[in-house]
Amino acid sequence: MRVSRSALLLAAAAATLGACTSTTDIHATDSPVVAVDGPALDARMTAVVAASGVTFELRITDMQTAPLTAHFNTSQQYDVRVRRLDGSTVWTWSADKGFTTALTSRTFTPGETVVYTATWTPTERGSFVVDGWLTSSSHAALASAPLSVP
Repeated sequence: MRVSRSALLLAAAAATLGACTSTTDIHATDSPVVAVDGPALDARMTAVVAASGVTFELRITDMQTAPLTAHFNTSQQYDVRVRRLDGSTVWTWSADKGFTTALTSRTFTPGETVVYTATWTPTERGSFVVDGWLTSSSHAALASAPLSVP
């Protein structure tokens, strides 16, 4: 069964409730996010809100007992997006980045957690949803959660 990234993002966003504090472990569910046509990956995000900005850590963990190789169409391996509650995008980490167009891959060992980071300088305050995801063409993993910027 194939599931689009958009459908996964919408499902994860709908599943999240609650509010974030200054340092919050935020993730879509308490169970692993199921990868598209492949082994399960767990995606979790930590957001630290400080006066200087918000630092996100997207943690992707191979939940299987065998190595998992994720394939990418570019050198980009992840992305992070902050959006308003109405769905409009406020910020996307990759928007001002350049990536090579070479095919790349990353092998996750069983139980390995890879941490990807992004820093956002808020341009507005309020309630948002933060989405972080693996940009793999072979495996999907994402985390979405509410975010409050005082």
